Amino acid sequence: MKKFLILFSLAPFLCMAQSKSVVKKTVATKKTIKTTTEAFKPIPMGNSFTIDGNISGYPDGTTVELLNANNGTPEASAKVAGGKFKLSGKVDMPDFKVIAFDRQQPYLTLFLDNSTVTINGTKALLESAVVKGSQSHNDFMSFNETIKPYQVIVEGGGLYDSAAKAKPAGLIENFIKAHPASYISPLAIYRHNQLTGNDKKMDQMYQGLSPAIQASSIGNYIAKLIADSTRNPIGEPLPDFSQQDTSGAMVKLSSFRGKYVLVDFWASWCGPCRQENPNLVTMFNKYKNKN
Repeated sequence: MKKFLILFSLAPFLCMAQSKSVVKKTVATKKTIKTTTEAFKPIPMGNSFTIDGNISGYPDGTTVELLNANNGTPEASAKVAGGKFKLSGKVDMPDFKVIAFDRQQPYLTLFLDNSTVTINGTKALLESAVVKGSQSHNDFMSFNETIKPYQVIVEGGGLYDSAAKAKPAGLIENFIKAHPASYISPLAIYRHNQLTGNDKKMDQMYQGLSPAIQASSIGNYIAKLIADSTRNPIGEPLPDFSQQDTSGAMVKLSSFRGKYVLVDFWASWCGPCRQENPNLVTMFNKYKNKN
């Protein structure tokens, strides 16, 4: 069975109405302080979740499983009876899950927390089934609604300049500011960074999240991206290293100081890398005598 890897490769985005930022820059009154504090409280978690499903079109006895969205591991299972099923269990923190029937497509993606969830729909339109009861899933759908008009741009389909990316990037940033205690906000930060490549802004938005969200699995991933970005930030000198050339002689990167240098990391088993090799040779022949 294939791995789902839904965390950062999601199905088509849906859409959402913007909400005002909960952290207001006003005179600090008791009411303002209370509002800000409550905004940073994470979604309350129960002790377990229950999913009551009503999906028509599947025959009795069909196996329905709740799968970990990142590795496909089953976390709960049941049998369909009269179009209904019940799944139960516990999650340590809200996370992406997949509901699969007999391990066959289509799949239903949801963002699950420890709450009572209802799902209503049909086999023919499973991906459009209505999920209710999970605040995390509500936030997920809201985020999808926010960026739906810019879905192609956000998902990287086609070439767009910074001006085209500015509008969806601004909407995503507004969503993050308005949802500092949402488990969806780290995902939104990741999408923003995909659009802009602005690592400083990624760090700034991450620092605005509540501690519980920063410590979530997706929050930890964002923290790692931020840490990695500080090792070789854009605009800073690349650390020196040595590598054998095609004749076996050791060559230092620093030996090219003062010249224009293109460093390409590729692998012999990478098809697209090998396809690009002739273009690099062409570039070398064009620029080798031009510093």
